[in-house]
Amino acid sequence: MNNLEIGILEADKFSHSVGELSEMLHTCIHAGASINFILPITSFESEQYWNTTILPGVLKGTRMV
Repeated sequence: MNNLEIGILEADKFSHSVGELSEMLHTCIHAGASINFILPITSFESEQYWNTTILPGVLKGTRMV
């Protein structure tokens, strides 16, 4: 069993977590999650989502992950 930790991802650690976040998003979408993404989605597109849509708000302090 894996340990699960839930908490706020601080802005200075966000870029180090983009790979894991992208993998999670990609896996969820390909497993059938209905979260406003349309198949097919590539790992690159998943990573771009975190870097271009989410990261700016995290850096500004207007979005929490």
